[in-house]
Amino acid sequence: MLERFSDPRGGGETTALPTLVERAELSRTTLSVPGNATTTQSLAFTPTLLGDELRLSVYVYVGPAPESASPETADYHLYRWVDVGDSASSLPLPAPVPSGG
Repeated sequence: MLERFSDPRGGGETTALPTLVERAELSRTTLSVPGNATTTQSLAFTPTLLGDELRLSVYVYVGPAPESASPETADYHLYRWVDVGDSASSLPLPAPVPSGG
């Protein structure tokens, strides 16, 4: 997912959390990992949103993923803040995958 958030009220450092404004699902993939094993998988995607300070989120599920993925439903939530400009092409993101234990 690529996600855009609003600035917290008043800007700067406050106790208010930003609000999710826009979300775009980029892709889904399935990976099986044997018990007591770990692996990594590179994920290539083409951004569909442009802007600064977008959150690139990877939601990891042990078992089937729901139709609507979110941090609340995921077993693991990996994310990275990215800036995406007009000249962006595919951006690789190595994502750790949890072991089956």
